[in-house]
Amino acid sequence: MMMNEFNLMIYAQSALLLTALAFVSWLFLRTRRLGRLQDDLVEDAIRDGCIWHRVYLMRGEGKKRWLRMLPYDFRGLLLESDQGIRLVGLKPDGEKLDQGWRREQVDISWQGNHMFAGGSLFWLRLEAGQQEWLVSSDIGMQANDSRRATADLWRKLVPGKVLPDEASEDFDLFSRPASVAALVLILVAAAYALVDGLLLNPLEALDWGYAMWGLPVLGLLVSLGGWFVLQKNRIPLRESMVLGMIGSICVSLAWLPAAKRLDEALASGPAQHYDYRLEENGRLVPVDENMPVIRFGNRKEYWQQFEIGSVHAFRFVHGPLGIWQLDHTERLEDIRAFYRQRKP
Repeated sequence: MMMNEFNLMIYAQSALLLTALAFVSWLFLRTRRLGRLQDDLVEDAIRDGCIWHRVYLMRGEGKKRWLRMLPYDFRGLLLESDQGIRLVGLKPDGEKLDQGWRREQVDISWQGNHMFAGGSLFWLRLEAGQQEWLVSSDIGMQANDSRRATADLWRKLVPGKVLPDEASEDFDLFSRPASVAALVLILVAAAYALVDGLLLNPLEALDWGYAMWGLPVLGLLVSLGGWFVLQKNRIPLRESMVLGMIGSICVSLAWLPAAKRLDEALASGPAQHYDYRLEENGRLVPVDENMPVIRFGNRKEYWQQFEIGSVHAFRFVHGPLGIWQLDHTERLEDIRAFYRQRKP
């Protein structure tokens, strides 16, 4: 039976690996074919005497898409001539793009790296009448290289126009107030989770009650809300996503000790004693079945001095959040004294 399950797991992993390998191979061949088609366009541009730039091209409506196989629609060229600007491109399925405008018809602006559809690339926005195209220099998928090359393309297309700050220098987390505020929030949340969660609070949560529902809610609010705020402040997409995710993790971790403090503060009265019956290996079960079980597996020597079935009282804090918090302070000194006596 175990061997059959093991073989099934191996087959499943092999199938998954082969599927991933097939996808990567397909993507590689597709990208290579696009590169060869682009090379043909370059030969045509040289023959026609045009100034050409290798570019990735995306239709304006494509920036609204969240998921896509590749961060562009066409791989092609941006051509400059006395007549104006022309975009030519091809897809592996044979679809062709050939669109041109006079220079005075085209408005070129900096889009940057602020959309899921564009991956790690930096983009320019070309608008001509009702048409909108996004253009990025074809220099690979590395963000910093893309920013520099696309900024150079901007300088060639609109000489004399001042580049935005985000286009002229690599992004620095400490250069924007929004990203600095996000870092401070992350550090404060992480420090609180560590200090109060592990060092200061003597109460141990044995049952988290309703508090665990706060984790997905806070995680979602902080990650999406943080990403939205950072994007509004022109923080690049990747940095916004990473800061949002890290902030979500740290705030969620900070919520747990904060929930313990909140539940203690909202409790209707002081900590109360509840009776527990001792079982083997330092396990204590509540006389009242609605209470959580206490396990002292790492202190079972201490509990071996008591008879199995003996009843012991423990202090608990229990508030409206439903967290059962065990107060160790009453018994901690006895346990320490017991282990001090055991030392040779």
